[in-house]
Amino acid sequence: MKTHVKIFVLASLVAAMSAGCTTVAYVPANPPIAKTEVRSPKPGAKYTWSAGHWKWNGHGYVWADGHWMKNKKGKTWAPGQWKKGPHGNVWVAGYWR
Repeated sequence: MKTHVKIFVLASLVAAMSAGCTTVAYVPANPPIAKTEVRSPKPGAKYTWSAGHWKWNGHGYVWADGHWMKNKKGKTWAPGQWKKGPHGNVWVAGYWR
């Protein structure tokens, strides 16, 4: 029983320490022009479209298809975008605001 408690405490500590860690990946090359997407039918009135975008996989850009997301009550979707940073381009993920 004591071993389970120790493992739980250790796992909780590791999770808490890593929660604040973020890595920003600067990409020297600009992403290609966005693809034209055909949206599937809207699944319901409470859904918002999240457009597809180019993702960096460490070696090159790959396309991430757009998709429908269920709305969060009282929130508006701010889409992700590539921003120019001091060392190249950086992806700023979309979020509900």
